[in-house]
Amino acid sequence: MRRRPVTFGAVASALALAAITGCADTGTAPTSVPTEEESMTAHGPGTTGSGLVVAPDGSTTPLSPRDLQTLARPTAPPTVPTDVVPSDVVAGRVSAIAQGCTDVTTDDDEVWSLAGDPGIVLMVGDTIRAKVEPLDEGETACGAGAGRRLVWLARVE
Repeated sequence: MRRRPVTFGAVASALALAAITGCADTGTAPTSVPTEEESMTAHGPGTTGSGLVVAPDGSTTPLSPRDLQTLARPTAPPTVPTDVVPSDVVAGRVSAIAQGCTDVTTDDDEVWSLAGDPGIVLMVGDTIRAKVEPLDEGETACGAGAGRRLVWLARVE
């Protein structure tokens, strides 16, 4: 028996013919709009063809996101802070510089006196971020603010 090669044209023709005749469609096109009961049966339990969800009590709810309820407006600010601020990091502007001591004023007007060498040349007004640790017991603050020992310091630009 001799084999015949299948050409691209033959495959394309067969696919086009299947698409035109609707090889999976054995019924006829509907001539009327289905009732809600028919639509619910056709689209599965709990849904309708109109984009509604049917609740057990028979009420319907739209599926559209524009029809969903939104959250109510808050009545007051949160009582617990929502921003987690590490207690060992200080950020602010340099307000004073002395030998081995840097005063930093935060946005909340808290002054921190940081003992230690910053490792970079600072000027009053520079914005910095520093990792700090508590002073040793019995050690006093080197400046006018709350005393902390400087671990590292970086200028924020």
